[in-house]
Amino acid sequence: MSVLPQPPDRLLTIREYTDLGEIEHGRYELQGGRLVMSPSPTPDHMIAIAQLYTLLAQQLPSAFVAVPDVDVDLQLAPATQPGWSRRPDLLVVRRDALQRVRTQCGMLRAAETTVVIEVVSPGSQRN
Repeated sequence: MSVLPQPPDRLLTIREYTDLGEIEHGRYELQGGRLVMSPSPTPDHMIAIAQLYTLLAQQLPSAFVAVPDVDVDLQLAPATQPGWSRRPDLLVVRRDALQRVRTQCGMLRAAETTVVIEVVSPGSQRN
């Protein structure tokens, strides 16, 4: 079991958010430098995502990949400023974007996404 790391006493940049690593016990996103917890998805929500993933992954050209439930830097602020990230249910990116994330220890960027899918539920409807 891990505990949410204590973030700095200021707004976080995308790099600082990434450096927190994987956070258990919730789904966090970064909004204007602040950690915000999203509600946990329901079983029906997850089934819908799995079905969409299965259908989509079978049809993608080899240069693209479907990726479920990962952080995306929305690129709304310079790297030195408080950042914004979202965690869509499913997205499609070029495979080379994944390689960039592996080598730079960063996160996917909004500009690298081709398709973004969010399964709307009562808890995420407003966002």
